[in-house]
Amino acid sequence: MSNQLFKNVGTYIKSFARTAYWVIWGLHIVLGIVFLLLGFFEAADSGKDIFGLLGILISGAIIGFGYILTRLSGMLLYAYGEMAERLISIDKKLSEITPQPADKKLSETTSRPADKKLSETTSRPAPNRSVPTPPSNKPTRTTPWKCQNCEHTNPASARWCESCGTFDIGI
Repeated sequence: MSNQLFKNVGTYIKSFARTAYWVIWGLHIVLGIVFLLLGFFEAADSGKDIFGLLGILISGAIIGFGYILTRLSGMLLYAYGEMAERLISIDKKLSEITPQPADKKLSETTSRPADKKLSETTSRPAPNRSVPTPPSNKPTRTTPWKCQNCEHTNPASARWCESCGTFDIGI
């Protein structure tokens, strides 16, 4: 039962919203009628019509505000259930489009280009073309340098980071 509950959570929220709307709306009607009758009985016992009028006003307020609040809460809860259903359907469609890796370790190594296993399989990373190419008269580096992007220490002769492919900006 619990697995089925979480598979169709949007449907359950929407059905709960419908049921709660009618139950709470019915309770407001009953409560309004009770206050109306109490006002009339009090007016009949005391002989003053003000209690009857007060009962009518209170019951009208209970029914009116009850309807508005029940309607708003029902709509919000139903919309939440609809949103949950649509998110689940979008997730299903996306999982059909993009294949999910079977092994978690495989997805970690393919998503991080700075990983040693990935850098060992490629002989030279692709250059970052968003950085302009420096002029050729730039002096050469004589000491190893540390990449600002991934903190990898590169040899002095390297102009591109061996780990992430970032261009060496400074000397």
